[in-house]
Amino acid sequence: VGKNQIMPDMRWFNDNLDFINYNSDTAKDYFQDSELYDEEIKLSLYVNENPLRISIAESLKEEVEEHLEVNINIEVKPWDEFLDKIYDTDDYDMFILGWGGQNDPNRASYRFFHSEGSANHLNYSNSELDGLLEDGRKTDPDSQASIDIYHEVQEIINDEAPLAFVNYNEELAVSRTELSGFEINPYSPHSLIRIQDFEKNQ
Repeated sequence: VGKNQIMPDMRWFNDNLDFINYNSDTAKDYFQDSELYDEEIKLSLYVNENPLRISIAESLKEEVEEHLEVNINIEVKPWDEFLDKIYDTDDYDMFILGWGGQNDPNRASYRFFHSEGSANHLNYSNSELDGLLEDGRKTDPDSQASIDIYHEVQEIINDEAPLAFVNYNEELAVSRTELSGFEINPYSPHSLIRIQDFEKNQ
């Protein structure tokens, strides 16, 4: 289950947070207290042709329609049309998208959650968070100050929940037994760390 934009095995991850968990009863209580409870709500959910994301969309539709009585229309688009929709317009209610290679806290946070971030397709804005993200860019990532900054960043994002972190993908790799020094780069399962350190066992 996804928690936030900082991966749990990164040193900046804040494991002291009370992360949002799935609870249909709590969701229903929140919805009944909202201004929209007595209205008929129809939402569009955009997704590309990735089978996993389509499966997530179908599960989300089933759960929301069952527990909240909100109608969701799933729009499956080819990758290029999907990106054009999300990147170039605000003509959508929800979308499912993933990102990889977020092994740097600045890259994992600034683009998506700063008010002027290049990938802030949520139109999310929080001035306190903007300041923290700007400080994070100027702080030595190996320092305790950097960890403290990104702990605060995660706390704000967890409290305000501008998006839902659904899942982490598990990547697997296979190597020959005669090789040693094999290690996957966290940026991508298709990249290797320090290939010059590979050795062939005798």
